[in-house]
Amino acid sequence: MKEQFVSIPNGSHNIPGIMVSPSGATKDKPAPMVLLLHGTGGNKNELGDIYKRLAAQLASRGYASLRIDFAGGGDSSQPYVENNFDDSVADALKSVEFLTNDSGIDNNRIGVLGYSQGGRIAQVVAGRVPKVKALATWSSAPSNGAEDLELMFKVTDEAHEKGSVMVTMPWGTQLEFGKKFFTAMENSRALDEIAKYKGPLLAIGGSEDPVVSPLLARKLVQHAGSTDVNLRIIDGADHGFNIFVGDKLNPDQSIAEGLLKITTDWFAEKL
Repeated sequence: MKEQFVSIPNGSHNIPGIMVSPSGATKDKPAPMVLLLHGTGGNKNELGDIYKRLAAQLASRGYASLRIDFAGGGDSSQPYVENNFDDSVADALKSVEFLTNDSGIDNNRIGVLGYSQGGRIAQVVAGRVPKVKALATWSSAPSNGAEDLELMFKVTDEAHEKGSVMVTMPWGTQLEFGKKFFTAMENSRALDEIAKYKGPLLAIGGSEDPVVSPLLARKLVQHAGSTDVNLRIIDGADHGFNIFVGDKLNPDQSIAEGLLKITTDWFAEKL
């Protein structure tokens, strides 16, 4: 397994990321690829390094992966206040383009996985890019506008009035959201866009998720254009799949390990 930092130019900024390639991947034997998209306030490694752990498991099965930072996350040079749905979608699309031009990647076998807000971004990418052959989401909501994001309605007016607003997220982190975040969310049409996606779909939710109801995973598979869908609601799992207890890493990672196995097995079958 080889891990390398990449920097993908996209207009006025670069998208930082980490690409993991399995042993034996060459130009003559290109590897299938999974693009990993993080959620609100996250970074390319995600909760408890779950994306780093997933990348290692995918590599052990012969799959490459690329995990990237959106604005304000990880190694991004942009402040979080610039983070918004449209620009994150643009970064994800540019990352897919980058992968299709990599000779070590089988550009006919590209998958996308997104956690939480990253899953919503992944839905749009999959709906727009025929190169995406498999889509998986964790704890993710499909919607047009901000209809499933009650938290956003409470501070939208303040953000538009002041230019930005500080929000304490349900998991305790404080983030500064710019008004463009709310405008982009209100104008987004992920529910319409996922209807254009025809490939295999895996939607995973947690039965005890207080942030994104598991009912929204059901809504996602119902509205997708795919006929090859797999809905998994993990019993006892919260929004972060019990990776943390409070602000500390959970010594019991059994639910997270189950999540990784379901996801890796599914990509190995479908991609």
